[in-house]
Amino acid sequence: PAATSFSLCRMRFRSRFSSIAACGTLHQVVHSLSRMAKHGLTCKLRLTPTDVHLNVLGSADDHCAVWAILKNDFLFEEMRLESQHENNEVMFEINLDLLLRALKSAQSSPEVVVKLSKRDNVSLFTFQIGMVSVHGVSRPVVQDIPITVIDHASIPRYQPPQLPCPQVNIYLPDTKGLRTIIDRMKSISKHVYVSANQRGDLNFRIETTMASVRTSYQGLENPPWREGQAPPGSESDPEAFVTAKISLKKLARFLAGQMVQQHSTSVLLSIAKGDAIILCLIKENCKLVSYIPVFVD
Repeated sequence: PAATSFSLCRMRFRSRFSSIAACGTLHQVVHSLSRMAKHGLTCKLRLTPTDVHLNVLGSADDHCAVWAILKNDFLFEEMRLESQHENNEVMFEINLDLLLRALKSAQSSPEVVVKLSKRDNVSLFTFQIGMVSVHGVSRPVVQDIPITVIDHASIPRYQPPQLPCPQVNIYLPDTKGLRTIIDRMKSISKHVYVSANQRGDLNFRIETTMASVRTSYQGLENPPWREGQAPPGSESDPEAFVTAKISLKKLARFLAGQMVQQHSTSVLLSIAKGDAIILCLIKENCKLVSYIPVFVD
């Protein structure tokens, strides 16, 4: 459903990026979101007292979703957030391409202020970027991004899907090399069978009328699932493979994101049989998650 327009008059947000690294991390996250989304797609950006949430949810016929959460105390300093929401939250819809462009301009500046503003009755997410010329002269550059503020009652409608419990968790091999393999597979087939077990084995396989291609990895790490618990059923036969068929295009898009390429050995793959493959990158100050529904043969 479309977002509902809501007045900014009772909402306030203003802050500055805490460092160039913080702005750069947000740029990497938004780049990864934009690779998963279609060109020109928007995301829902939710500001809370503790975190920034960015959600890109699929359409009714495409349940793929990708979202990110970043800690405010890493991103911002001198933050002011005021809202009549019971939890002091603000959510708005913003164009990913425009947000990425503003962050690209801002990521090398030591002084970047972001705020909610309004001009000519249009709600805006504004970047005030301190730029320094080659002659050492400082000049402010302002980039305004039109937004649609979402009313408080509609915020729960735009939350990411509940994650199913997986049967297997396994860390991906270095995503830089894996991306090359997946891109080659994508030129042959639209879908890939992903199989993994709790003994560190991971396979990617494509099947066509002309060829069958498989890439296998051994000795990967199987981490616990939530609060030190192993995935349900994993104790029965750790060598048993769990398999899911997903879109090669969606997997390739996730691997192409800057955040994933920057942290190429930190991506966790979880398979919930008959439901979805979940790709998760968790760092100290941020989390990036992609939910890719499976195809059932």
